[in-house]
Amino acid sequence: MRHYKEKIMAALLLTSVGVSACSVTDIKGGDPNTIGSQGTALDNNSSSNNEAGDTAGASESADNTAASNPEGNNTAGNNTEDNNTASGNAGNQTSDLYESFLNGSSKAKLNDKFFDGSILLIAPDDRSAGYEQSSNLDTVNGFTIEDLKTVISDNGYECTSKPAYAYVDFGKDGTNELVVRYEAGSSYTAYFVFSDASGSVELTYAADQGERWSLDLLDNGFISNYGSSGAGAHSGCTGALDSQGVYHNFQSEYEVYYGWGIYGDYSKEEDFNEVIDAWAKEKDSRQGENICYTAVTIGDAEYYCYSNYDETGAITDDDINELVTMCAAKNIDIIDYDQIEAKVLEYQKSIGMDNITYDGGGQIEFKNL
Repeated sequence: MRHYKEKIMAALLLTSVGVSACSVTDIKGGDPNTIGSQGTALDNNSSSNNEAGDTAGASESADNTAASNPEGNNTAGNNTEDNNTASGNAGNQTSDLYESFLNGSSKAKLNDKFFDGSILLIAPDDRSAGYEQSSNLDTVNGFTIEDLKTVISDNGYECTSKPAYAYVDFGKDGTNELVVRYEAGSSYTAYFVFSDASGSVELTYAADQGERWSLDLLDNGFISNYGSSGAGAHSGCTGALDSQGVYHNFQSEYEVYYGWGIYGDYSKEEDFNEVIDAWAKEKDSRQGENICYTAVTIGDAEYYCYSNYDETGAITDDDINELVTMCAAKNIDIIDYDQIEAKVLEYQKSIGMDNITYDGGGQIEFKNL
């Protein structure tokens, strides 16, 4: 799992200030119909609150996407335009509905299982606990493609070009979904996924990337979204879109180094923070800085992990055993983070999505509208 996470984090570790789109007050994930670390899912037109990161420093330059993807592969932010058929276009019956929306002659509505992985205000009561501003997007009577641009501008990002789009067959069921991309200069990009499974165009998923957080939205539906809220704290999540463009969260996590605490409404975060603080204080500063702690949610299960990055031998097996023992005294089972990848795959199998992986996806090719 770290093979793509480290790629993203390589640039984010260079920063010390900012807020990730996944750095939220409620970072629980797993069920796409509950609040997840990447955003908010709405089920049966009811809203869930989520305090996703505010603006992540809109005035700073955005180098993280390029730095984390030097080869230009597997990134939703790729600016390659395809003047021919967009990626995944099977030429099916969905094109008329989508084209009507793209040319502004029809409106879209919010899908009952819409998942908001962005910092935008999209749903009527979206993240209302953390924001005084309400959404300007009319999710009751419908909204146009131009309305999406307005919402982006209302949140402080001025779109600098026309939107781009792509037809992608997520789930490989022969029916295309529509992906729309808006760019605001070089610092911000927003993505919107639409489905017509109900016979009308409906928004199922939204996500974005900016100065301090990076998004991979691949053509097989795999999604990873990681960001930084400082040099010692990172958060993120992975998941995938199904054949109807509905998001399913695989894993959510909050990762910190000594000096920072785990935050995200984990059931044992207070006890865990107390343990890692007490354990690290017994070590010298070098030892404390070489241990990374991660709280992970996979489905309904929580895991507390450590990663030992010490290469000097300063942190011994006895030190790690001491950490494990101190956690056990608080009824916390702490494991090596290297065990998480297998647990995520097991969860993906349990929901029938183990065939959707980072390595199995590729970049989405967009056309200018």
